Amino acid sequence: DPELQAETSRAMIRLGDVFRGLSKYDLAESTYEDAVQRMQSQLDGDASSKDARLQLASAQAKLGLLHSELGEYDESLRSYDESLRLYDEQLKTQSVPLLESERTGNAVNRAMLLNKRGNTDEALAQLEAAAVVFQRLSAGNENPTFLSGLAMTKANIANVLIGEGRNGEAIAHAREAVRLYSVLADKFPDHPPYL
Repeated sequence: DPELQAETSRAMIRLGDVFRGLSKYDLAESTYEDAVQRMQSQLDGDASSKDARLQLASAQAKLGLLHSELGEYDESLRSYDESLRLYDEQLKTQSVPLLESERTGNAVNRAMLLNKRGNTDEALAQLEAAAVVFQRLSAGNENPTFLSGLAMTKANIANVLIGEGRNGEAIAHAREAVRLYSVLADKFPDHPPYL
């Protein structure tokens, strides 16, 4: 049953997150990889399955994050690239702001990985592109996810610039991140991440 497989994969991704949070990295990796295999086998049987493709993209992104945290940058980059490819395939057929936001958040993570590897110019270019997407998504939209994504991206740009000794340039991005987080805290005072 495709719906059961998709729900099982969602649960496995959440379980992988728990293992990662507990620093049980081997278990997190095997759980994420199991979710990838389940979704890949479903896609092999039905290439049109949108839910399977999205779960596969999510699992690949989680593997990218895990490998980055472990310093396994080549593996991380491969996982992020596969995740972004899958998101891009979906976005060709449907324009869904939350899907675009997820994709852009993963692009930000990939850009920060590039920065860790010393590819600062490429990282900054990708972060600036992500900021443009989050700006567009947040314009006139009350969903805090988009504004939060923009704030996080601006903070990351500031951090990359500071790492390069470009403090003067970083200040504007850091101030904008603080302003955006303040807006979120005012609009959503009971939501702890914005406090």
